Amino acid sequence: DPDVTHLQIPFNVLDWRWERTELPRIRLSRPDLTIYARSVYLQGILLSPTEKWPKVSNLDANLVATQLDTLGASLGRRTRKELCLSFVQSQKWIDSLVLGMDSVEQLKENCQLMGLPKLSDEDCTYVRSNLPKSPEAFLNPSLWDRQDA
Repeated sequence: DPDVTHLQIPFNVLDWRWERTELPRIRLSRPDLTIYARSVYLQGILLSPTEKWPKVSNLDANLVATQLDTLGASLGRRTRKELCLSFVQSQKWIDSLVLGMDSVEQLKENCQLMGLPKLSDEDCTYVRSNLPKSPEAFLNPSLWDRQDA
């Protein structure tokens, strides 16, 4: 729809759902369309201890967290937060990120992280190919059991 010029979508390092759509290709052919990615840290879950992750069938939270940390280290990223942010920021079809924060210190940290070099296309492919496909029940917070989230 040519009248739609701004979209805000949930997207993070584990979110494969947009790859099944035409959105990345459409965005690259529509310079008038601006895409904002939110939920870069999956509402903070990706930065939390795995005991706080929602309990979802077919998801080994400890394995995913370990893989994220290992991939980040192999790409010279100091923290999981840095990997998660740089992965989303490196997507050519995403124009801007919406990040939450609770303090001035978090704002400063976010600004510092946004200034770090992006991942290459090859790095993004490496990350994506070395992570398991997360169940949609994990990627969609509305499906979480609120007692576990």
